[in-house]
Amino acid sequence: GCGSCGAWQNLLQELVEQRPQLTVYAVDAAVNTALAREYDLFHLPALFVFLDGEFHAELQCEARLPVLVSELERAINGPAMEAP
Repeated sequence: GCGSCGAWQNLLQELVEQRPQLTVYAVDAAVNTALAREYDLFHLPALFVFLDGEFHAELQCEARLPVLVSELERAINGPAMEAP
């Protein structure tokens, strides 16, 4: 749908091309409304970081690769938290 979601899809594709060990899952909130409700999604796109099945962070950052990489590394290196 929206322009912001498209920009993030392109950015995440670029991230995975640079770091193929990462796995990115995209969920369409209009199709999977139960998941959107479970995570209380009101603003899209929403980015959540999980590592080895544990929740680490909801990312909220600029849609620029260096910023995303920095925030992702911060989230991964931080402690696991309770999922939203």
